[in-house]
Amino acid sequence: MKRISLFKEIFDKVEGDVQKIEGKASDSVLSKNTIKYETKVRNLERMCYIMESMILKKKRNGIVYAGFQKLSRTEGVWDRFLKMAINVDKIYVFGVNDKKPQSHPNIEFINLPPNHPLVREWFLVIDVKFMRNMMVAYDKDGFGTKPLDTDRNFIGAKTVNLKHIDKAVKLLNEIIQ
Repeated sequence: MKRISLFKEIFDKVEGDVQKIEGKASDSVLSKNTIKYETKVRNLERMCYIMESMILKKKRNGIVYAGFQKLSRTEGVWDRFLKMAINVDKIYVFGVNDKKPQSHPNIEFINLPPNHPLVREWFLVIDVKFMRNMMVAYDKDGFGTKPLDTDRNFIGAKTVNLKHIDKAVKLLNEIIQ
């Protein structure tokens, strides 16, 4: 399996300075087209929810790539992913195979070895007509380093730059094949 880091490949290329997002961020901050950030789990969950909600509203041609670090991390959002799978051609879910979520014909699991660089990354790449965007974040702390996993610190970027999205899709497809 090819060893790539979306964070290393994309983060430095996204324009702008890193913003420290503390506490509960507003939707207007998390829904910006382009932003580099440092934040915690709660804001990343909300950012992804905002991105995913566009897919839930209407059937669209395209593919979604989602990196959860560990497949067990899908538990809280899996019902939403099953609904999204109806509205897109395919969803690829990346993570360490520590627990297999319910299957769906439009969802394919990409099992990562525990030492793969993507295991430290949280990402959502939406390669769907008329709404291409992506986010990627690096887990600065790692699992099991904080009393609550939700206290983990991430640094990352969100972008609608098609060049960055195309690169992310190309790299992820190299792992899939």
